[in-house]
Amino acid sequence: MLHIIKSRDGFEAAKSYSCDQDTFLLIEDAVYLAICSEFKQQGTKESNVNVYALENDIEARGLTRLLGCEVKLVDYKGFVSLTAKQENSITWQ
Repeated sequence: MLHIIKSRDGFEAAKSYSCDQDTFLLIEDAVYLAICSEFKQQGTKESNVNVYALENDIEARGLTRLLGCEVKLVDYKGFVSLTAKQENSITWQ
């Protein structure tokens, strides 16, 4: 399952429904969670989730140097790729 997260509240809702091997894509204001301390503090139910952040949103907010080690950057093409790879996706506001 691909969880497309748009905000901290969306992340809070999504992490309750995450399963092992799910993928999280942080976009819009949710990219603030990509800061190492923020993401570790918030945590997810499952430890094997893959976490990505939209590179354009990270750059627009000046967070590139603060990025957490667990978070991988993707561009728009990568966003489409993640969506195509997953059987299901859900967007969390």
